[in-house]
Amino acid sequence: MLFSCSRTNDKYVLGDNCFFIDEYEAMDVGYPGGAIINKSFKQHYFEQILITKTVLEAKSDEVFTIAIQRPDDKPQRDGLNYYIIEKDSGKVSGPLTIKEFKQLRLYLKVPNSLQFEHY
Repeated sequence: MLFSCSRTNDKYVLGDNCFFIDEYEAMDVGYPGGAIINKSFKQHYFEQILITKTVLEAKSDEVFTIAIQRPDDKPQRDGLNYYIIEKDSGKVSGPLTIKEFKQLRLYLKVPNSLQFEHY
């Protein structure tokens, strides 16, 4: 029997060939830079890194992906960066402050149902 250590869990699949790869998964597959959002034809191939380390959380629906990033030089909840990815165009907006994120979210009409669980 063959067993695989790689996770293909729905929480990691963001749609439109985008994947959230957490810090441990990234190290397992040879990317030591921390948690990222990656766009590629397969989860563990690093074709185009949309958001570099350290992505704390990402959520997605059919139209948008939202993400939170902690820059390396900041404490856990200080100075977080926010992102909005528009799936049809592939446009990545960010890093944004929380105020900019909320304004852009309203402007783009990101649905209220798309929320972070932990931040």
